Amino acid sequence: MKYTKILVPTDGSEFSDIGEIRALRVANELGAKVVILSIAETDVSFGFRYKSAASALSDALIEESEENIEHAKEIAKDFPNVDIEYRIEKGRPAAVILDTLENEDFDLLVIGSSGKSGVNKFIMGSVAERVVSHANCDVLVIHKVK
Repeated sequence: MKYTKILVPTDGSEFSDIGEIRALRVANELGAKVVILSIAETDVSFGFRYKSAASALSDALIEESEENIEHAKEIAKDFPNVDIEYRIEKGRPAAVILDTLENEDFDLLVIGSSGKSGVNKFIMGSVAERVVSHANCDVLVIHKVK
């Protein structure tokens, strides 16, 4: 299969960086387009008594997504011939990734997995695990256990 359009969600982590580099290498070899997506989880109002606290957290998460994209742009400087689109979306990460895959013609998803296990995995959930089980294209998971 020839990959022509690759989705790379980023959260600024080491695993996202590795995934971005791998996706860019593939894209460079095959002439594929890469979409780098950072998601600001804005559904954070639960548990806050005052809307201003939820709004401040939401603003901080959007700012973090902007920083993730700037970091991704730094990594991408080593791949000047690759067609790259950068996006920031708001919502629940797994849902946004799956919606993006469903609504566009991606051939490959490259996603980092933090390697969390036990209680941390139960509490935090696993975006990569949810996405992998529902993705409608090939998936490359970057996974390292710490």
